[in-house]
Amino acid sequence: MYFFHILIIILLAFLAGIIAAETFCLFWFIFISLTLALKIRKLHDTGKSGWFYRITHIPYLRGSFL
Repeated sequence: MYFFHILIIILLAFLAGIIAAETFCLFWFIFISLTLALKIRKLHDTGKSGWFYRITHIPYLRGSFL
């Protein structure tokens, strides 16, 4: 009887972890999308193309090649 209680607790914890991970990924995707849209809008307000945002990624790309 004790074994089944432990098994149920482990399964519930596993399911809670999966649900938490999916929720985190969903919120992360929404946050990144809104942040990107806001940055592109700010660039458009200054008269620049939204592709100028890519310039900010150059230091990160350069470091990955080293």
